[in-house]
Amino acid sequence: MTAVLMIVSLIGASLSIAFGVVRLGTWLIDLREHHAARAIREAAVIAQARAEFLPTPSRLRHLEIESTKRGDLLAAAIYAEQLEGIHG
Repeated sequence: MTAVLMIVSLIGASLSIAFGVVRLGTWLIDLREHHAARAIREAAVIAQARAEFLPTPSRLRHLEIESTKRGDLLAAAIYAEQLEGIHG
C-alpha cells in the first residue's frame, strides 16, 4: 500500500512539475510577443512624429527664399536639395 501511495505521489509531482514548465513556457512566449508588439507600436509612434515634423515642400520653398534673402546661400542650397529630393 505504501509503494502504491509513493508511485501515485511521484506521478502527481511529475505532472505538477510538467504543468509548471508548460505554464512558464507560455508565459515567456506571451512576454516576448508583448515586447514585440510594444516595439512595433513605439516605432509607429516615432514614425508618425517624424512625419509630422518633416517640412512640407511649401515650407522648404519658403525657407529657401528666406535664406536667399538673408544671403545664406549654403542654407538655401540645402533647402533646395531637400525640396528636389521630395519631388524626385
